[in-house]
Amino acid sequence: MAESLLQLYFSTPAADETPRPAGIASRHATLLDTVRHDVHHVHDDAVDMDRIDIALVQRIHAGDAGAFDLLIRGHFTALVRFAASFVGTRDAAEDVVQDVLTRLWMRRHHMPTTGSVRAFLFTATRNHALNVLKHNRVVARSMEMLSREQSIASRGSDEATRDALARLDAVIVTLPERQRSALALRYGQGLRVAEVAAVVGISTKAAEQLLVRALRTLRAAVASEHS
Repeated sequence: MAESLLQLYFSTPAADETPRPAGIASRHATLLDTVRHDVHHVHDDAVDMDRIDIALVQRIHAGDAGAFDLLIRGHFTALVRFAASFVGTRDAAEDVVQDVLTRLWMRRHHMPTTGSVRAFLFTATRNHALNVLKHNRVVARSMEMLSREQSIASRGSDEATRDALARLDAVIVTLPERQRSALALRYGQGLRVAEVAAVVGISTKAAEQLLVRALRTLRAAVASEHS
């Protein structure tokens, strides 16, 4: 199973983002430069996004709304794409993410200052998306099916690709929820296996096995079609 096909399947065309006023963009750039400087000052090695996220969360704990906005701007599109793999449409996914962000700001002192903030955000999004599905399963399923059909049609650059995505979709929707989540996180959002494990709530080894089982099922389904 080609990784590029999985990445294409789990991708969601992003809506055009409304440009922010120049003053806000400038303040964000200044804040990000400050955070990067702080991280460099504390750590001698190269700055990575995990450290920047943690530095932003530390500011968020102190009530810095600008740091919260900057953190979310870095993850919002990926969170919406991930939520859409549960609830089906971009509008519904944005509602899920907005709910999550509102709750996170209200409970900002509980946001982690160690580990992967990205994994924490995906975990919160997954949990809320599952709760939404429990309350709106029938409607959400209909919306999801329509969205997948439209999304597959828009992502396929040719008939062969669209056919491959449709076959992949027919198998993926039958996978257990944890396997679908693991595939979406790994190939759709590019999370490390350890981060996938944190989001799903299992060990890294178990996440590796989960991905292996999911890929094995996909390969077997593709092979049966060609036999």
